Amino acid sequence: THLQSTSHHCNTADTTSVKGENMLKKLMVVIAMECK
Repeated sequence: THLQSTSHHCNTADTTSVKGENMLKKLMVVIAMECK
């Protein structure tokens, strides 16, 4: 039971990390366009 909850927590963290990276990439694109 403990192992399952830990695994679920890791999956949630990975998903959040991916979303954060995607947002960061979009932000970088916006900044790059603003600088042109």
